[in-house]
Amino acid sequence: MFTPSLDNRIIHLAVQGRCGGSTMGLQLAMQAISGGGRVVWAYHDLPDSARFSQIFSELSPADSSRFHAINISGDVSQAFERVTSAITMLPDVQLLVMDDWIEKTGRVGKKYTEAIAKVIAKRGQCSLFLISKGGESMKKEIPLNARGANKDMEVWLLTKPKDGIERVLTLPQEEIILNLKEEGFF
Repeated sequence: MFTPSLDNRIIHLAVQGRCGGSTMGLQLAMQAISGGGRVVWAYHDLPDSARFSQIFSELSPADSSRFHAINISGDVSQAFERVTSAITMLPDVQLLVMDDWIEKTGRVGKKYTEAIAKVIAKRGQCSLFLISKGGESMKKEIPLNARGANKDMEVWLLTKPKDGIERVLTLPQEEIILNLKEEGFF
């Protein structure tokens, strides 16, 4: 199973549509909870319940109770303030996953860049995993544009080169070939 170190990192995962971004977020959430931490999941749409069950199947109900979901639909600044409150007030929050944290297409608005900057400034030791749909890149050597990324973020790109279970995760220094299975990425 793919288990990267999350130690106080800010990772922006830009994904090709329907490629497994939420699945990767769930897998990292399970990893943090298995390690004794708490996870806050900020969303517009909850992840697929079947995938959630598959990935969290090895956690006890008590461990699963350390997964907290917050809907971020509506006013961006208010929604991101609720997220900030959750990660600073709940004990032992190790990971914040923000699934589809920006608009799906177009230029990222100032309200999002300002709101995420406030979350980053107040996050303490909490790792951030921000998932968004990637934009089309104009550079041949870069498969996607990580819309909304800033200098504080480590950018990861997740693409699906062909039909099937294979995915390519492009990290700053390497590319990793992953297989997407029911239980997550391997």
